[in-house]
Amino acid sequence: MMTWNDLARQLRTRFRLSGETATSGELLWSFGGRFQEQRLELGHARTGPHVLLSSDVAGSGSVAPRRALEHNATLAAGALAIQGQRVILRHILALEGLSFTRLSRDMELCAHEAARLRGRVESPFGGYSE
Repeated sequence: MMTWNDLARQLRTRFRLSGETATSGELLWSFGGRFQEQRLELGHARTGPHVLLSSDVAGSGSVAPRRALEHNATLAAGALAIQGQRVILRHILALEGLSFTRLSRDMELCAHEAARLRGRVESPFGGYSE
């Protein structure tokens, strides 16, 4: 089973981390000139350790709740959620049986979608709110 330390070591090898603690890491993605931060955190559930991916999308008042829930049904990975005053895109993966290939793919999918949605929210014609 992959451990958090295994995952962190591979992250450091394959990505340039912008921040790191004993149980989390942060990196910055670039998609066509748009930058997107992503945070990875070690979590624990009844079924064992997992990694939580999260990326900021917008202020909670910028996204209509119904549209966010409808959008969740279209996502290949992750889901929109409200955390404090922010809308984030988050995704959880169990460490048991997790490959770094799967983790990398899901990291990129989630970061790319968060960047795309953030661009829609920030655009004066994007109209993601009610």
